[in-house]
Amino acid sequence: MRLLRCTRPSCFMTRQICWLYAVAMIFTFSLGEWALMVMLSLIIDVENIACILCSDYKNMLATVTRRLPSWSPNDTGYSLLLGMQAYGMQAAGRLDAAEGLAEKTLSMNGNDRWALHTMLHVLEARGNANHGASYANQYKAGFDNGGPLERHLYFQWALYMLDLGHYDRINKMLEVNILPYQPDGAPHAVPTLCDASQLYWRLRFAGQDTTELGNQLLENWTAVLPTSDSEANEVSKVRLHPLARVLRYSILACVSSGTTPPIEPLTAEAAVDTNRFETQFGSTPFQFSYPPIPGELEEVYKSVCRGFQAFAEARFKDATEALLPVRGKLGLLGGTDVDQDVVEQLLIECASKCDDLRLAKLLLNERLSARPQSAQCWNTFSRVSAAMGDSSAVRDAQGMSYVLGLGQGGNQTY
Repeated sequence: MRLLRCTRPSCFMTRQICWLYAVAMIFTFSLGEWALMVMLSLIIDVENIACILCSDYKNMLATVTRRLPSWSPNDTGYSLLLGMQAYGMQAAGRLDAAEGLAEKTLSMNGNDRWALHTMLHVLEARGNANHGASYANQYKAGFDNGGPLERHLYFQWALYMLDLGHYDRINKMLEVNILPYQPDGAPHAVPTLCDASQLYWRLRFAGQDTTELGNQLLENWTAVLPTSDSEANEVSKVRLHPLARVLRYSILACVSSGTTPPIEPLTAEAAVDTNRFETQFGSTPFQFSYPPIPGELEEVYKSVCRGFQAFAEARFKDATEALLPVRGKLGLLGGTDVDQDVVEQLLIECASKCDDLRLAKLLLNERLSARPQSAQCWNTFSRVSAAMGDSSAVRDAQGMSYVLGLGQGGNQTY
């Protein structure tokens, strides 16, 4: 009975997950229950990542909580489930609960990447860059693991460096830890390019020179998904989730010289055949995660791409008009709040370049309410206030920005 409860695919997401369940059954009969528990923790890990790519925050947490009662604290991989549960909590905005569970998980297994990842997200969401940078430095040994999360963990660390104005450190992280030189000339993996593109935009909005990074990203994104019709058959195997397609388009539109490229339509994904799975493996899957309303995702995707397109052409008012109506639906693009935040920053940047700055100030008021300890937010508020002629607000914002670390140099051990 225990085996049946554990192996039942109650959160059916992708064909790959079905395949993993089949492998889990093989492992069970050949290597025993220990191997099964390890494989099942891997399956739940894959499901969790699928939920992240879909921004399905409810199932990101529920994927674990539906399975957890079938596990014992003595089972191999139990702490890994707690780490994933903590990550789901932070994605749902339950930061205090996520922090407590992540710390508990790290006390059980100091090598738990999900728990460490959770802590980095919690500290970033609170906007306390000094605390986040100090924490990342304390757990640096956990970053250099050679696993799939290694480069992303450095990306999270770089976000703290950005808020503190340590731009040289970010460039070094990009060069060594996030987007290192590939000896064989092959393009970087898509998740790596997404993280590097996020940093590109954040550095650019902070007024930094991003020419070299932009050219590097342009070369990589072009290689990952060529745009010419003649190569269409070659790229059909490359699958990008919608937010990755947005980030790719942002680089092609804003870095490459010449005419802004057209917005490519999203490709429809084939439906998953749950009946075939039941026939092949004799187990009935339950589907918990479903696609959005038809057309809604396409609307958000195209609107955000139009925002980047208008930004590239210095049509800032057009950009705000494209972005403002869909900012509440960015979750449809997939990714985390951190990933989607680059669109919010684009909206603020465009609004700050319009003749009427009232929208920019309202957006910054909103952002500062959520991130009162963000030095970069105060710095942007200072810039907008100066353009509006509010010298008192400029003085106060500059003071807050400096007190919070921007311009101080900070602790170089970060």
